[in-house]
Amino acid sequence: MAQTLNERFLDFQVAQQVRWIRLQNREVREALSILRRVEANLKTTVLNAGIGDGTFTEARLNGLRTQVGNLVRALEAELTPVLLGNVRDAMQAAAEVEEALFVRILPAGVDVTTPNIGVLNAAATTSAFNGATTTDWAKAFHRSLTETAWREMMDGITSGTTSDDIVRNMIGTKSAKFKDGSLQARRRGLEALVRTSINHATNQGRQQFWAANNDLLKGVQWVATLDTRTTPICRERDGKVGPVVDSLEWRPPSGAARLEPPFARPPAHVNCRSTTVAITKSWKELGFNEKELTPGTRASMNGQVPATQTYFQWLNNQKAGIQKEVLGPTRYDLWKQGGLTPDRFQNDAGHFYNLAELKRRQPQAFKDADI
Repeated sequence: MAQTLNERFLDFQVAQQVRWIRLQNREVREALSILRRVEANLKTTVLNAGIGDGTFTEARLNGLRTQVGNLVRALEAELTPVLLGNVRDAMQAAAEVEEALFVRILPAGVDVTTPNIGVLNAAATTSAFNGATTTDWAKAFHRSLTETAWREMMDGITSGTTSDDIVRNMIGTKSAKFKDGSLQARRRGLEALVRTSINHATNQGRQQFWAANNDLLKGVQWVATLDTRTTPICRERDGKVGPVVDSLEWRPPSGAARLEPPFARPPAHVNCRSTTVAITKSWKELGFNEKELTPGTRASMNGQVPATQTYFQWLNNQKAGIQKEVLGPTRYDLWKQGGLTPDRFQNDAGHFYNLAELKRRQPQAFKDADI
């Protein structure tokens, strides 16, 4: 049986969310590379401060604190515009992708409206997620970075440790891939900020397009990435539908559970991976005479909410090209040739095994797949 329009929208949106996560990965690498340069400068500052030489006066302490503050302020001046630029670009890209999808999929005779670029740019800087804007979250990150670095330095100074010890405790060690330093928490914080802000931006980009085309739609459905990492709040919201534009009088489509006010969009939390999909009206609701439409066209826009499914059920129903794009060629072969189902590519805590870890855990699957 041919898919309805809303089923096609859902399939596309789940696949597109995978692409947005790849965009997040790229932006995370860029942000962390900027942070690493500042970490290198912090290391140099500590090593040149003469800590532990017995002559560390209050004046030198104040000078060191000023240097640390200047380094973080320089980071903020470089990093915040990058974060805001990425949010703006992602928001515009999401709106453009959604518009192209509607133009391609909607039948002839249905016109779509392009959202105002000024509205998109304004939303990029003013719309909040988890209670704050991207700029606010960036300020909080830089404050925490300053506090962590300075606390590590002060602990070292007051305990009489050497500059090398302070650097080691702050930056971490190469043998542990620098994950054992106190700044590792700030690296994770920056990664979370990038991922969450990009998810917010792509959902808001679609939202701005939908708001401009509210006359075509009857609601917006929450779509969670249902796997072992999905949080309870996203599991609870998965499949529920809210209005395109906030309205307490709005009622969900027949058979759909209502997403209770306030009608938030993802992200629901830090590192949220949920997305949203529009639910179109039926031909009748749009004012068309269904009797004058061909059977295929008539069935394409029935206004029904697509049934929810797990992420792995969705993946299993996709064509090989989408499956390879999502998993990568090696994991695809491990699935198809080695019998290793995709849910086993990660543990219950959500850690996504790299290929070396997978091979240690599932050597037979690699042999069966001839990898």
